[in-house]
Order: sequence, then structure tokens, then C-alpha cells
Amino acid sequence: MNKRLYIPLLAALSATLSSLPCDAQGQRTLYNGQISVLPSELSQKGDSLYVKMEFDVPVKDLKISSRRSLTLIPVLEGANGRMTLPAVQVNGKNRHKAYLRSRALEKNNEADEELYAVVRSDNRSVVRYNYEVPYQEWMKDARLDIVEDLCGCAGTNKSSMRNRVFDNVTLENIDIYIPQPQLSYIRPKAEAVKKRNEIKDVYLDFQIGSAVIFKTLNNNAAELESIETMLREIRADKNIQVQGIRFKGFASPDGSVASNLRLSDLRARSMMNYLLPRLALKDTSVKAEGGGEDWESLKQLLEASDIKGKDQLLDIIHQCGTTDACEQKMKTIAGGAPYRQMAKEIYPKLRRTICSVDYTVRGFTAEEACEIIKTRPQQLDLNEMYMVANQYEQGSPEFNEVFEIAVRMFPEDVNANLNAAASALVRRDAVSAEKYLSNVRVRSRIPEYDNSMGVLSLLKGEYDKAEQYFEAARQAGVETATTNLEELAKKRENEAAILKQKR
Repeated sequence: MNKRLYIPLLAALSATLSSLPCDAQGQRTLYNGQISVLPSELSQKGDSLYVKMEFDVPVKDLKISSRRSLTLIPVLEGANGRMTLPAVQVNGKNRHKAYLRSRALEKNNEADEELYAVVRSDNRSVVRYNYEVPYQEWMKDARLDIVEDLCGCAGTNKSSMRNRVFDNVTLENIDIYIPQPQLSYIRPKAEAVKKRNEIKDVYLDFQIGSAVIFKTLNNNAAELESIETMLREIRADKNIQVQGIRFKGFASPDGSVASNLRLSDLRARSMMNYLLPRLALKDTSVKAEGGGEDWESLKQLLEASDIKGKDQLLDIIHQCGTTDACEQKMKTIAGGAPYRQMAKEIYPKLRRTICSVDYTVRGFTAEEACEIIKTRPQQLDLNEMYMVANQYEQGSPEFNEVFEIAVRMFPEDVNANLNAAASALVRRDAVSAEKYLSNVRVRSRIPEYDNSMGVLSLLKGEYDKAEQYFEAARQAGVETATTNLEELAKKRENEAAILKQKR
């Protein structure tokens, strides 16, 4: 039973394999298997279509009458177009003699224009077919067939057969073009006098109604040590000159407004008097004053809290202001629970003294600034930071980091934001760049701003907007804008080519 099934199946399989038009290498056979053709390329590259294949015409196995010719005609055909390419003609012996006589008599034989090659059937020949035609849109889904046309000596068609050689055209893989825009940086002006200010909040606990400092009370020792350390470091820094120190005390709203103003003033003076002999501040202008109840900080902290009933508390603050009556009204909300929670969690944060130190900083060389920026960047001006940036390769992580530091130190400065935006665009960080550029609000147009906005628009795919910005920057004299207009044109051409191929 197994034998009766196996033999027919094997026979069928053999028959199927022998009937296939190509072998494992993609070779096709023509003219009843007597001529082989090896397809190599049917591809689009740029504006051209390339056809490459190889015909092998054997002498021994080819059975063709001496008086006949076999014409192998490549036909390119798609859904919306058709093109016949120059053919390969195989002549019988006598037919070939007639062909040669015809060529000798007619120097400009028009028939030759339709032929790629002519070979004799009794000479083994390999025809390397390599042809190029202008690429047309309809060819993208075209196939290539070889039509066999067998003719007699009188030119009568004896038989015709069509053979598939290429199933489809290989379209050029168009890489997505990544524009390489150029950014412009602004060198800020140097500060004539670098005035700086350093502020520190100090939280000291006092006995109720008292302004006397007890170092041993709660966390007072650590808070006093932190402010002493800051002031010592400032006075020891040879790069700066202290101009003045100010202490301003604040209180929470518990108690009367008048008593809290007096108490905050006394506590600020207590801190000043405590520090003066310890830091030798006699040669420095030192002032102390009371700021009273800190309602602004209270509102900010309350809004950020999760205290139940905070909205009602905030409504009272906004409506009645900063009076003793306001505090009493807050105590009535929900039986006083929100107020008590606020007094416990927020009020201690309001009882503080702000120490503010005003000083000037000397100028630095580029080499000095490279070291200062690592530890005390606030002592540099934007011009010095620009000098530091230019010690590194443009676009490097070190270069970019300098401009990030600059915008942190000078968050409202136009030049700092423009340079930080340019740095962000170099690393293609559109989100950060857009944030920095949104901080630039000036009445007159800045060419570097236009150039950066053009690059941002380019990265976002807003090409018309990008062109407008680049053109404005170019007209204002920004050289890089010309390069960016060229990059924009390349990107547009690239996208147009990709779109054309997809259609």
C-alpha cells in the first residue's frame, strides 16, 4: 500500500520540479528550455530604470531552422504603462547570412534600433544585457517578461510565447534626510561690576514671646552653625568683596500683628548681635529689621499642602487680608481643625530669619573661569561663561553644560536663554529649546532668535514657518541662516521624493 502511494507521488513531484521556469539561483529558461536567462537587476535608481540579465545561447542544444530567427523581446509592463525594450535576436545559419547582407546594403538599418544583440544559433554566445531607460511613475509596479518571437525567412510569425523574468521593480531605498542646521550664539557683554547676593533662611526656635537665642533649644545649634559657615566662607573667599549683610525676621500669624512685627524685629537683631562678635563683622555694613507676619509664604505653603479645608482658609486670607480678625475667622472653619493642622505643620516654617549678603566679585580669565564654574558658578557673569564654553568643542557635552548652567544662574536673561536654546537645538532637544525661546520677550527682533526659531520649526516639520524665520535671520546678516535655508531645501526635496515613490 505504501509503495503504490509513494511512486505516483514521487513521479508527480519530479514532474513539478522539472516544470519550474527557474532554478535555485533564479535562472529562467526560454525556448523550451534551450536558452537560459539569469536575471540580475530590475531596479529604479534616481531618474533611471536599470535592466540587467544574462542570456546563455548554447550551440549544441539549440534547435532552430537555418532559415528562421528567434527574437527575445523584453517587455516592461505595469498597470498603467507598457514599454518594449531592445531585443536579442538569435539567427539560424542562412538567416544570419541574410541579416549580414541586409546590414551591408543598408547602412542605417532601422531594425537594428530595436535589437540589443544579434547572435548565430550555431555559435555559443553569452549576451550580457545591460540597459537603462528613464524612470516613469507607472514603472513602480511593473514586471518584465521575455516574449519569444519565432519567424520564418519571409518574416511570418510562427509562434510566440511569454516568459516571466522579473516579478517587480526594486525601488530605490530613499534614506530619510536628517538636516544639519547651524546655530548662532551670542557673546554677552561683560558686567562692569559683578554685584551678587546670597540668601539663606535660618529657622531658630524661641521661647514664647521671647527674642533670646538659646543655642541648646531644639535644632538651633545646627541652624546657627550653618549660617556661620556660610558667612565664614564668603568672608574667606579672596575673589569677592562683601558690601553688606542684612537680617530680616518673620513671624507666623498667631498672636497680634503688632506684637509679631515687634517680635520679628527683635529676633532679627538677636541673630545679628549673636553673629557679629563671632565673625568679626565690625568692618561690614550690617542691618537688621522685622518683616512681621509672613502671609505670602503662608498662602504658598497652604496651596501646596494637603490640609482638608485649605480652600476655605485661602478664601478667608484673600478676602479679609492680613489682620488679626482674619486669623480669628480661620479658627472657625470646621471646628478649628484645619487651622490647628495649619498651625502645626506650616506656622513653624514661617518663623525664620533671612540672612542676605551683598558682595561684588572680581573678573576672571578664561582659565580661572573654567575652575570657578565647577564650584561657584554664581560668581561668573555671562561673558565669562561664554569664554568657558568656547574652551570646548561646539556641541560637546561640556559645551552644552556651560549654557545650561548659565540659564540656571540667569533665568530671565535674553542672551542666556538664546544660547541655551541654541545648545538644546544642537542636541535636537526641541522641548527644552522651545521652553528657553518662550522666555525671550523683546520688542525688536533678534536675528539669532529668528535663526533658532527657524531650526526649531524645521525639527517640528513646520517648513513654511522655518523658511520665514531663516529668511528674516539671513536678511539681518546671520550667515548660518543661508546654510539653514539650503538644509531646508534638501529636506523638502527628500520628503517629496519619498512621497512620490509611495504614490
